Amino acid sequence: MNQVTQEAEVIAVDQGRAWVKACDSQGCASCGLAGGCGQGLLSRWLSASQPLLEVESQEPLQIGDRVELGVDASTLNRAAWLQFALPLVTLLLASLAAEFLGFSAVLHQLLFASLGLTAGLLLARRYAGQSKPVLIQKILSKCELESSQC
Repeated sequence: MNQVTQEAEVIAVDQGRAWVKACDSQGCASCGLAGGCGQGLLSRWLSASQPLLEVESQEPLQIGDRVELGVDASTLNRAAWLQFALPLVTLLLASLAAEFLGFSAVLHQLLFASLGLTAGLLLARRYAGQSKPVLIQKILSKCELESSQC
C-alpha cells in the first residue's frame, strides 16, 4: 500500500480523536527567495485558510504535538480526478442537454452550463471528501518543539 504522508500539528483533542492542521512545507519556509517567489507567495496565501482534519488516535496526544498523517495514494488520485473531471463532465452534459431540449440562446446555454458546473462541484466535494487521513505516528511531543514551529 503506497501512502502519501504529511506532517501536521495537533490543534484539539477529544476522546480518541484529534483535529490537526497541516504544517507548512519546509522548503518554502527555509528558502531565501520565499519573499519574491510565486510559489512562496501562493503557499503563504493558501496556508492562511488551511482546514482542520479529524483523525482517530489510539495513542494519547496533546495540543501542539506533531504527527505524521497518511492517505492512500490511489484514494488521493481518485479524489483529484473526481474534483477535476466531474465538474467538467457535468458542465458539458448540461450544455448538451440544453441544446437537445432546444435552448439555443447563449443565455440559456450559459445558465445550463453554470448549473451543470455547480452540480459537478457539489458532487465532487461529496464523493472526493469521503477519505480521511490516518495517523501513522507521533513525530514530536509538545515539549520537544521548542525550536521548530508549524
